[in-house]
Amino acid sequence: MSSMSGRVLIIEDREDFSLTYQRMLLTQGWDSRVFASAHLALEHLRAEAGDYDCIISDYQLPDIDGLTLLRILQKEFAALPVVLITGHGSVQTAIEAMKHGAYDYLEKPVEREVFLKVIGQALALKRRSVDAVSVQAAKEAGPLMVGRSRAMITVYKEIGRVAQFAAPVLIQGETGTGKDLVATAIHLNSPRQNRPFRAINCSAIPENLLESELFGHEKGAFTGAHATRKGLFEATDQGTLLLDEIGDMPLSLQAKLLRVLQSNVVQRVGGQEDIHVNVRVVAATHRNLHEMIARQSFREDLYHRLAAAEVRLPALRERPEDIPLLVHYFLQQYARELGMEKATIAQEAIDYIQAQHWPGNVRELQNTLRKALMQARNLCITQDHVAASLEHPGPGPEEAGGDVRSEVAVDASPVDGQTALSHWVEGALQEVDLEHETLLREKLLRQLDRELYPKLLERLDDNRTRAAHVLGITRNTFRKRLGELEA
Repeated sequence: MSSMSGRVLIIEDREDFSLTYQRMLLTQGWDSRVFASAHLALEHLRAEAGDYDCIISDYQLPDIDGLTLLRILQKEFAALPVVLITGHGSVQTAIEAMKHGAYDYLEKPVEREVFLKVIGQALALKRRSVDAVSVQAAKEAGPLMVGRSRAMITVYKEIGRVAQFAAPVLIQGETGTGKDLVATAIHLNSPRQNRPFRAINCSAIPENLLESELFGHEKGAFTGAHATRKGLFEATDQGTLLLDEIGDMPLSLQAKLLRVLQSNVVQRVGGQEDIHVNVRVVAATHRNLHEMIARQSFREDLYHRLAAAEVRLPALRERPEDIPLLVHYFLQQYARELGMEKATIAQEAIDYIQAQHWPGNVRELQNTLRKALMQARNLCITQDHVAASLEHPGPGPEEAGGDVRSEVAVDASPVDGQTALSHWVEGALQEVDLEHETLLREKLLRQLDRELYPKLLERLDDNRTRAAHVLGITRNTFRKRLGELEA
C-alpha cells in the first residue's frame, strides 16, 4: 500500500473496467468515484473539483470523445492530471492526447504495475501543485510512423509533449530508425505547422559549403559566390529546421550554430549584418554525443542547448512486435508504386523477417521488402524471396526459435557457452574507444539485462516476485531496473 493518499475520479461507461480500476487503486489506499459519462463527471467536478487529485478517463465515451473532454478539463481544471485510456489507439491518438494536456496515455488491457505507477506519479504531481500546460489543437499529421509497441507509444507521447514548445529538440537513434519522421511529426503537430519545414544532412556537405547552406553568403564572399544568397535559417524563418546528423558537424561550425541558438541572429558568410531569425531547431544523430563530448569532438554547451527536449527512437530489434505491421504497410505502399494488383506474403516469411537482427533498422527492412516484392512478381512472397533480398542474412525462425533451443539444451557443453560469452566481450572491446571509454561495464551489464529480464519473465509467466527471487534482488529493485530498461 502506498504511503501517499489520493482521490481519483474515473470516467468509464463499462462497469467491468471501472471496477478493475477501483480495485487496483484500493490496493494502494487510493479512494475513487466512478461516472459513466463525461457530462455527469463534469457536472460533479464543477461542484466538487477540490476533492480530487487525478482523473482517469476512457477515450471512447457515450457522450463526447476523450480529446474533447481533455480540452474542457484543460480549460476548467488545468491543475488536475488526466490519464487517458483507450482500447482503440493509434499513432495520432497518442500524439494528440499528450499534445492536448493528458498527463499520460495508456492502452487496454492496462497492466496493473504500469497503471499504478502512472497514477502514483500523477498524484505526486498534483501534490506538488504543478499546473498542466494548456495547448491548442493542430491538424492531424497523418500516418507518418507505424508501430504499436510500448517503445513506440513512448515515442508518440514524447512527440505530443514537445511539439507545442519552441525549444530545440534532440532526436537520438540508430541509422535507419526514422529520425526524420519524428522531426516531421513534431513540426506538423506544432504551432509552426503551416510555416516552412526544411532539413539538411550535416554529414553530406563539405564544411565550407555547409556554412553557406546554413547561414547564407554575400556576393563575392568566395569563388563562385556570384550573388547574395539566403541560408536555411533565413529561408526557414518562423518554421522548423532539421539538422540531421548533427554529430558530424565540424567544431568550427558548432560554435557558430551555438551563437545562433543563443541570440537568434545569423551573419551571412562574408557579411557583417546581424539578421534576426525565429527558427525552431530539431537536431538528430545516430552518434553517442556524450562520448564525443568526452573526446572533445562535440561541444558540451551546444549539446545542452540542443537537448532542451530529447526523443530516443528504438532500434527495430527492440520492437519486433511491430514488424508485421511494418511489413504490411510497406508492401501495400510498394505494390501501388510498382503497379501490382495486390501484395501477399507467407506467414513463414514474416516469421523469418522477425528473426533477423536488422542492423539497418526500418530503412533496411524497406529495401528488403521492395526487392522481395519485385522478385515474387505478383506471387506470394516466401521466405526464400526475403532471404535472397537481405543485405545481412541471419538465422531463420527455426534456427533462432524453440526447436534449436531444445537441441542446445541437450548438446551444448559449458565450454560452448563460455566461448560465446568470450566472443561477445571481445566484440564489445573492438567496438569501443578504449582510450576514452569509462562506462563499458555498465553498458555491457545493461545489454545483458535487456536480454535477461524479458526472457526470465517469459519463462516464469510474468511472475515478477519469482523473477526477483531468481536474480537475488528485491521486487522493488527488479521493478525499478525493468522500468529503466524499458525507458
